[in-house]
Amino acid sequence: MLPVATGTPSRQLLLALGFGALGALGAWPGARGSDPLVEMAWIAVVALPCGLASGALDLRLWPFAASVPALWMSALALAGASSDRPLATPLWAALCWSGIFLGGWGLGRACAASARTVAAGLVLALALALLPSAGAFLGRPWPPAVAARLLDLSPVSVCMESAGVDWLRHPAVYEPAGALDIDPSLRHPWRGKLAGPVLFLLGCLLAWLSTSTSARFPRS
Repeated sequence: MLPVATGTPSRQLLLALGFGALGALGAWPGARGSDPLVEMAWIAVVALPCGLASGALDLRLWPFAASVPALWMSALALAGASSDRPLATPLWAALCWSGIFLGGWGLGRACAASARTVAAGLVLALALALLPSAGAFLGRPWPPAVAARLLDLSPVSVCMESAGVDWLRHPAVYEPAGALDIDPSLRHPWRGKLAGPVLFLLGCLLAWLSTSTSARFPRS
């Protein structure tokens, strides 16, 4: 079990800033400067493990835990300010990763997640993000029906497509995932105006259930 982080507001603030900084690492400038797509992919992967860890560390939901996804939105905006790859609807993507983070917060708080649980969350998020493009390592893409389902489950796909990115045509996905062979009848891109609010509401529901359970059965 992770050590509980209850205590002074300053400690809570430092913890929130730490999670915010962790999610902003994807905005670190590369040879061509910051890339908002790299930052968003990074956020999509770390949202679940960061949520699990923040819940296990008892980071208070308001205002500290709630500020973490907002800090990531600021990092994405900074990454996009100097980029020639503008995002059409980044707000929907922000709702998606906020929902994933809040859901992780609720689960981490409810089950008093350990370091192993957080590590398992990170492995799961990485696997879901990388499996659609595993064809780059396997020598050939997955069968179209399998690739379509893996893309549906990828948090990166959800966030990218919710932000208006034509993710299936991105070089990281197009050939490795065999996007050319995925018939429109097999898969439609995620619609941000639907996926964003639904994921956010689900995350809020898990967070509320966790808070309600903790009120009835406080930690020792």
